[in-house]
Amino acid sequence: MSKRVGEDVMIFGTGSYRDTGCSLHPSCLACPRPRCIYDDQSRAPSARYVTAMRAVRARQLSKQGMTAGDIAAFLGCSRRVVYRYLAQEPA
Repeated sequence: MSKRVGEDVMIFGTGSYRDTGCSLHPSCLACPRPRCIYDDQSRAPSARYVTAMRAVRARQLSKQGMTAGDIAAFLGCSRRVVYRYLAQEPA
């Protein structure tokens, strides 16, 4: 019986890993912290927090003049999601 591999598991050699970092550092591979915040699930940010931070980042990038398509590529989401982030009122 074969074991299913979850979507969150990186498969080496596929070239599909996107180093998006976290709220503390923009790159996992270059992070200076000795332990990843995602290793300790009690410290991992909630999905709601991550979404809110992505919305804040989308608004910042928009103010810098980036297009919705560029922001979507940067954040790894669709343009529709970027438009939704930009339409939200900042908290």
